Amino acid sequence: MQRASLRSRVFAVVALSAVPALVGSVVGIAALSDVNHGVVEINQRSVRTLAALGDLRDMEGDMRGGVRGYVDAAPADRPALKQDIGTTDNQVTPTSLRTWPRTPAGPTGSAP
Repeated sequence: MQRASLRSRVFAVVALSAVPALVGSVVGIAALSDVNHGVVEINQRSVRTLAALGDLRDMEGDMRGGVRGYVDAAPADRPALKQDIGTTDNQVTPTSLRTWPRTPAGPTGSAP
């Protein structure tokens, strides 16, 4: 039986090494796709919700300051302060509540 040439043997070794590398790459890309899907879901359910909650909390503090200023203000200054309070109220719905999830989260954080 005749031995294969050196070129053929080197090519066979490279080919046999490339197959596992390609399979590993495909498996890795599939796993990264699953991780990306999980990150997007976490972003939708947790991060955006917490950011919206932070906005609401910030606006609550603004409202407290606005009401305190309204109570302490002279009667002639109250219409302008009342308009400022209304402006703050109008900012809550379009910015923060729109990002709040439509379904409540269950005890594990997932929607029922």
